[in-house]
Amino acid sequence: METRAMRYVFLAAAAIGLAVSSRGQAQDPTKSTATTAVITEDSPPETLPTEPRLAVDVAPPGPPPLAPTAAPPPPLFADAGLDGFSTRYWIGVDYLMWWTKGDRVPALVSSGSPNDPIPGALGQPGTQVLFGGDYNSRMRSGVRLRGGYWFTPDQTFGIDGTFFFLGGQSAGFGDSSNGDPVLARPFFNVNSNHQDAFLVSYPGLQAGNVVGALSTRLWGADLDLRGMLFRGASYQVNLLGGFRFLDLHDSLSLKESDTYFPQYYSAPYTWTTTMDHVHTGNQFYGGQLGADIMWSQGRFFVDVLTKVAMGVSVEHAGINGWSTYNNSLGQSGFVGVGQLALPSNVGGYGQSRFAVVPEAGINLGYALTRHIRLTFGYTLLYWSNVFRAGGQIDRGVNPTELTSLVGHGTLYGPARPNFTFQSTDFWAQGLNLGLQFRY
Repeated sequence: METRAMRYVFLAAAAIGLAVSSRGQAQDPTKSTATTAVITEDSPPETLPTEPRLAVDVAPPGPPPLAPTAAPPPPLFADAGLDGFSTRYWIGVDYLMWWTKGDRVPALVSSGSPNDPIPGALGQPGTQVLFGGDYNSRMRSGVRLRGGYWFTPDQTFGIDGTFFFLGGQSAGFGDSSNGDPVLARPFFNVNSNHQDAFLVSYPGLQAGNVVGALSTRLWGADLDLRGMLFRGASYQVNLLGGFRFLDLHDSLSLKESDTYFPQYYSAPYTWTTTMDHVHTGNQFYGGQLGADIMWSQGRFFVDVLTKVAMGVSVEHAGINGWSTYNNSLGQSGFVGVGQLALPSNVGGYGQSRFAVVPEAGINLGYALTRHIRLTFGYTLLYWSNVFRAGGQIDRGVNPTELTSLVGHGTLYGPARPNFTFQSTDFWAQGLNLGLQFRY
């Protein structure tokens, strides 16, 4: 019974296997179930189907090939017109042809007609101003030195500095008269509240001369760290940050010499000399930021520079004067005041104020060699707060303050002139022609 049972099990397993095999052939169209090929010695071998080829060839055995070499970096802008020649140091000198804002001087000397009610006073029919107006605004020469060093050979971080000065500029005036025409020193009389004048010369009364001088000088320096922001094959943009200093001085003096004629037989000749002097000084101290943009094409290049400094402007002024007299009888005297420098305003004054100093410039250049360049450009420099000498003169005068000092009466009315801290702005601009060395 067991043997018969085992036989039935084997037969059932064989039947199930044949059924599964026949079903699989019916579902696979790539397998033919109609006929069975008979291979004989005369029959050609059956071509087997091939696998599809890959689109990319398989790399041959062995180490992988090297990556393609990277393109060389673009040349540094600093010498892009010279095949990327690199520099670390540079120094340049510029000849400056600059103009500055003039000093506005009030009317200090005038001529007039002896027929006017107040000869030489402003507003009179015959009065003409001889010394007063805008002075020291002509072109003046100067020198500017520039230099720097790149700390890194790829010109990404460095330092540079600038120093410049303008030659002192002066304006002068001088005139004399034996009495005709009339010379005068105009002022505003604070007691009578109208225009008035001190006489320098008048027919039959006195002769005299007046000499005036005004001078201005300017210099400055700055020191900056320089960092490359970005660059291309023919341009480079650098950021600047550092410290700036400026110094501006003015001086104004007016000297008057008079000869008084005797008005009666026994009266002596009298000679007087009067000096008024005003001087101002301004120093700026501040931090600054800026940008330097350079572009080149062949041996030609353009350099655009902008800076803005913010800090403190230290302003100070001094007013002083003196007067002397002597006569033909041997008498003489001295007093430490002038006509516009009186006890009410003589002395030193100062203040400190916030100020802004922007600078802008453009330079066009040509590289003669790898180390020498010619430049030509324009610069504008502005200073927001300064003292000027002409602005510190107060034309309001109380004549009795002067006469009381020499024993000819007493002071009445307000003590004038005063000092009132008159600030203004200042600018300097002009052309520059330079030579630059790089190595």
